[in-house]
Amino acid sequence: PGEFNYESITVVITDVDDQDPEFNQLIFNINVSEDVGIGTPLPGLNMVVSDGDVGDNAHYSLSLRSTDSRVAQWFRVEPTTTRGRTPVVVRVHDNSGLDFDKGLTEVSFTVVAHKQTPQGDTVETSSSDVIVNVLDANDNSPAFTNQEYTYTIQEDLAPGSLIAKISATDRDSEEYGQIQYTLKGFGTDKFGTDLKEGNLYLISKVDYEKQKSYSLTLEAKDGGGRISTVNILI
Repeated sequence: PGEFNYESITVVITDVDDQDPEFNQLIFNINVSEDVGIGTPLPGLNMVVSDGDVGDNAHYSLSLRSTDSRVAQWFRVEPTTTRGRTPVVVRVHDNSGLDFDKGLTEVSFTVVAHKQTPQGDTVETSSSDVIVNVLDANDNSPAFTNQEYTYTIQEDLAPGSLIAKISATDRDSEEYGQIQYTLKGFGTDKFGTDLKEGNLYLISKVDYEKQKSYSLTLEAKDGGGRISTVNILI
């Protein structure tokens, strides 16, 4: 019989950068209140990026891209460099422009993953679009034109007469901008207001000899519960 020799051979398999980062969704559609705080992660953005390579081959970077130049001012993506499987957070960097009451109802941007080629070039490998629906918040209180109102009336003024037009404005939209009025203070048995329109009316006769002055407060309450008041002297 022949003779045999045995040798041990070790085969080392090295990873090749053959996988690109992948997002768990191609499109995210989320709702964000216009009063979202600075530094707050965008709610509902459950974004994850994964790269199946190992070691340095799993390394990639993230950035934001948008045709709206304001996105770079308003938002920041975290992290900017990472590897493997990574949850992605987009935080509010500046909320001054997120104003529903000025007509901003939607803003969109793209989270982009980049990898570096062996030649040192940075190339875009994948992306995910984010649509942010900006929701109205009750961030404005009703505002009266004056800090105080003073009126003089004749004692023979007929009940039901309009004494003055007094109302407030609210910069909020829809139900948050709707105002209801209540008259309070000394003299509410003689004077009244309209629940929706405001204003000041005489509701019963006054007698100069019995009472020469009245001090009232007109309260304006918006649909979100914010309240402003103004003093009325008669």
